[in-house]
Amino acid sequence: MKAILASLSALMLMACMSSTGGDASKLKGGATIDGFNVGWGAIPYLASSAPQGHTPLIFTFTSLTSSYGKGVTEADWERRAKKTGMAVSDLKNLMGESAYKGPDGELRVCTIHAIQRGLCGKKLGLSVQKRADLARRALALSDRCQWVDFNAAYHTQAAYRLGAVDETLHVTAVCK
Repeated sequence: MKAILASLSALMLMACMSSTGGDASKLKGGATIDGFNVGWGAIPYLASSAPQGHTPLIFTFTSLTSSYGKGVTEADWERRAKKTGMAVSDLKNLMGESAYKGPDGELRVCTIHAIQRGLCGKKLGLSVQKRADLARRALALSDRCQWVDFNAAYHTQAAYRLGAVDETLHVTAVCK
């Protein structure tokens, strides 16, 4: 049941990032910086808490040294596909590269909760300041959004509202 709730939480977060119309839902990007994949996207859901003219962004971080799929074999995919009644290819598309083996040997999706527990590979252990530095540098590579500053109070409010306090960073930026 916990795994289902965690998966639903992750899906709801992704829906928040993409459930709006217009250009805001297309604002996303990413970069590889200092051994981390830094992804970002607009979260129009939080627009009411952002200063006028700013776009709320969420940054996610993935260590390049972690291996989410490590230990997952073709037999694991086939066993899970048989249990779910899905084709292996469909299951791979659904679960993606973040599939991992749980303590019981079953395949699971790497959710925010699993990342926090270190089940998907190396725990990130990035301080808020380090995440802000990586986010600023990643956004500097975009021609769509401009870094304004890091507002710790805004980050804290948004992070607790959406979860994943230790794995994400929330900022507002001026975007085209």
